[in-house]
Amino acid sequence: MERYSKVGMQELDQRLSKIVEAARKKPVSVYRYGAPWVWIVSQDDWQGALKEVSSYIPPGHSLVLLRPQIDDLLDAHQGLLHDLNAEPGMLIPAQTVMHILLLQLLYSVPSEQQLYEQLNYNLLFRWFVGLGLNQKVWSFNALSRDIATLLNEPRAVLL
Repeated sequence: MERYSKVGMQELDQRLSKIVEAARKKPVSVYRYGAPWVWIVSQDDWQGALKEVSSYIPPGHSLVLLRPQIDDLLDAHQGLLHDLNAEPGMLIPAQTVMHILLLQLLYSVPSEQQLYEQLNYNLLFRWFVGLGLNQKVWSFNALSRDIATLLNEPRAVLL
């Protein structure tokens, strides 16, 4: 049994009140253009029962399948990541910045500003980089600076 329901945008338009009522019992994932777009959850779920971001991520999503391989690759390059973490001014762990850059590449996010906005509200992006529901995203300046630091390191770019 799935822990959530999913509906399309047209169905949402036609049946909003019934869908909201269903969301009081279990989260509903609204799909747009064939991909998860927004979740409708009860206040109780949002405030306590489902504290893990992973509760909202469809288990068969391509990023769920890809993440272990990416983590294995990054684990194999711990020395490089450790060196990058030692760079002056790095506030975000290098492994996390690598995940953020992968999201930008995989989802064709055109700017760092839009990437920053996605990290603030997209639960899939938050899960992929290791942020919890209640964790704040780093400031835009810190994110931008750490991305630039990583991209200025040839070994990191090669990785």
